[in-house]
Amino acid sequence: GRRHALLRGVTAPYPLARSTRSRIGWPASRRRTLPASVAQEVEVDVPIQGGRFFDVAYNPWPSRLSLRWQESDRISGLEMLLWQALAQIRIFVNGDAELPLPNEGHVFAAMRAAAEDI
Repeated sequence: GRRHALLRGVTAPYPLARSTRSRIGWPASRRRTLPASVAQEVEVDVPIQGGRFFDVAYNPWPSRLSLRWQESDRISGLEMLLWQALAQIRIFVNGDAELPLPNEGHVFAAMRAAAEDI
């Protein structure tokens, strides 16, 4: 019914740009953009066929739907939020989202630690 169609649309393959695919070595990805309160009600009755799963959820994490993927293939909303924040800081500091920050590894580790404390 409606839930099945909704889930099929929510977990549809998400084509990454060819340069991104080759850079990160991911064959395919899927994403979920439903609010957690709605996603908890969705029955997972479609086959999972590999690839990475980008899930906007960060609380609760892992989400019920993301548990259908191997842990190494699940990308949480918090992880995506951290990388988005890093890109924004790069723009503020360097004027370019692709140009790394000085001591970026330390900056990112501090961001991750702060986010995990919340």
